Amino acid sequence: MNIIPARPEHADVLTGITISAKRHWDYPEAWIKILNLLYGLQAALLDIPFNELPRDIREQLRREAETP
Repeated sequence: MNIIPARPEHADVLTGITISAKRHWDYPEAWIKILNLLYGLQAALLDIPFNELPRDIREQLRREAETP
């Protein structure tokens, strides 16, 4: 097995694996939705921590996660 560091082009596959694992462990769907949004943002924003995002973006993410 050859283990390599993750690269930006691996983001979609790694996100899919992570989300599948969370579902396997019965994470609530609201959390899954938030995580999916955050993982996408992290790839785009180069790992800016959630609490350092602008307040309006944090609030939008929370609203979207609560929408069925």
